[in-house]
Amino acid sequence: MLPVQVVKKKKINHVLKTAKNTLKMKKGGEAELKINKLTAKTTSPVTYQSLNKKIASIDQYGRIISRKKGNTKIKVTCGKKTILVKVKVV
Repeated sequence: MLPVQVVKKKKINHVLKTAKNTLKMKKGGEAELKINKLTAKTTSPVTYQSLNKKIASIDQYGRIISRKKGNTKIKVTCGKKTILVKVKVV
């Protein structure tokens, strides 16, 4: 007989909501993007990406640092869900 290995199926995220859909920041300021809702017991990692790093950058923990005046968007992805958060630096 061959050994049988049981593999648990990963739970993919289907729900993603943030505390705010838009952020207004001062140049040189910092903010944290909080995730309000995910699918229960999801195994999908949350990833963050700035669409214009010259205006605002974001790290792997959701901390945003504004660099210069302008508008950009932050892309938040978890599993199959992606949302965009608008960031305005004044």
